[in-house]
Amino acid sequence: MKVDYSKWKTRSLSIENLKLDIKNPRFSYQSTKVMNQTEIIKYLVANHAVYELAKDIAINGYLLNEEPIVCKEGETYVVLEGNRRVAACKILLNPYKYLSSQRAKELTKYDKINDKLTCYIAPNRRDSDILIYNKHTGTPLQKWDKVSQDAFLVTLIKTENLTVEGVAYKLNVPPSDIRKALRRYTIHQYCIKLFQYEPYELEQIQEQSFPITTFERFYDSDQGAKFLGISFNSNGEIQQRLPQEEFNKRFRFIVEQILNQDLTSRTFNNDKDKQEYLKEVATLTQKEWGKTCNAQAEFNQKIFRKIEKIKNNLDNKNYCKLILLDNDELIGFISIFEHDCEEREDLSPWYATMFVKKEYRGNGYSKILNDAILQEAKSRGFKRIYLKTTLENYYEKFGAKYLETLANNEKIYYFEI
Repeated sequence: MKVDYSKWKTRSLSIENLKLDIKNPRFSYQSTKVMNQTEIIKYLVANHAVYELAKDIAINGYLLNEEPIVCKEGETYVVLEGNRRVAACKILLNPYKYLSSQRAKELTKYDKINDKLTCYIAPNRRDSDILIYNKHTGTPLQKWDKVSQDAFLVTLIKTENLTVEGVAYKLNVPPSDIRKALRRYTIHQYCIKLFQYEPYELEQIQEQSFPITTFERFYDSDQGAKFLGISFNSNGEIQQRLPQEEFNKRFRFIVEQILNQDLTSRTFNNDKDKQEYLKEVATLTQKEWGKTCNAQAEFNQKIFRKIEKIKNNLDNKNYCKLILLDNDELIGFISIFEHDCEEREDLSPWYATMFVKKEYRGNGYSKILNDAILQEAKSRGFKRIYLKTTLENYYEKFGAKYLETLANNEKIYYFEI
């Protein structure tokens, strides 16, 4: 059904009373819980350059023809389009509520903005969907990353109980585009699931810059799909053609290839590139998975390990890096940083960058690193050390205690020493 947007009315509304949309794919997709208004704004500051936008508005004013689109839900006006801009205006009206002291002080140099915004009033969410989707998949506004675009479509299907064809008709796009989006969404979710207990990889996968389209190129090729043992049903759900363990092993291998930039859009671009890469994959997997258990058994028998301290700033007691070695072979590392969280600059020091090489995982080295860094912190006179992570039910086993959740859904824990 065609919507006549020219009939939508405008109204001047209080910025303070406008509610950011908790269903917006920019942050609803990234968070495992529903965020409150303050958490949403802090998330947008951390991930979508909203502080920079606020500063631009403070200097140059609010641009014409960028009126937010809102709809009334209950007694509240919810921002369907323009969440970044409205968040920036909320920050300008109350900078110390949402920003670090340093950033807030910077914004107070500028004149106060008007506390009201002219908004377009949409009759309902459904009538605004196609307009919002086209804006953020085109070029006029900040373009959503692929995973946010995909999340928008998945939300549309679930909340409005639409079929693939129904969404395609509503947004005036080919049904094949919707099916591709559903497949990408499912693949990205499976990546998160597989690496949920590996903080280093998980952080990269959850970044909005994660090249999901590179993975798409791989599984869209016949050879890539055959290697993974994967196909999809009409709803984009994964159909596994291999035993679970083998499927996960191959899936993880490709994700790690992408994270290490061994598989990029350039290495899997044309038919010749694809053939060369798949030959290399066959060689690598045969080499890695063809090993006997003897090497692992021999490795497990090694009982002498050492921790070598590298102190780049000897005069700074708030910095330290510990490296775990087996003879001269790197196993992993962990650090103490003076600061590791812009939102909580009042907290220090920070437990950071725990990493164990994949071939050494499952042997208790993360606990060795954890115990070593806590002992090091104690020797430096610290009573408490803080940790920022997206993982749940992981660091608690080492004794970490929950403190708070940030707007971007990262959690802060602490260790009592």
